Amino acid sequence: MNDWKGTFWSLAITWVVFGVLGGLVWGAFYAGTVQAKKKDPYEDRKYVVKVIRWIDGDTPVVDIYLGLDVYLHNQHLRLNRVDTPERGHDDFETATHVSRTTCPVNQEASIQVLKRGKYGRWIVEMDCRGTNLNDKLRARGWKYE
Repeated sequence: MNDWKGTFWSLAITWVVFGVLGGLVWGAFYAGTVQAKKKDPYEDRKYVVKVIRWIDGDTPVVDIYLGLDVYLHNQHLRLNRVDTPERGHDDFETATHVSRTTCPVNQEASIQVLKRGKYGRWIVEMDCRGTNLNDKLRARGWKYE
């Protein structure tokens, strides 16, 4: 009778150990294959845009060329790492003038999409005629940390 109980408990302990080890191995494999947050398909991509107008120094309105003759028209973007004065504040005209002269209306530029901002605008790095506009505005003191 004692032999039966010993065999039962050794089998039970073996199953528990293999179950725990198997669960750990499966969990490690599964965790490596599943992303916690699904990434937006537009993030980390570069696009050619045409500047339509400037709202202020850090908010252009553009047409984005997606390829295959597909465009997103009148998209409001937000320049990454930059905070220029809003309309009615000091230096609004200066900051907007810097952006307008670096990336004039109807000029093509390239953007790298980083993420969506809290107001739904794409946060981007913008290059115009070989100049990174974000860096140029930050060098003038309009930084967003």
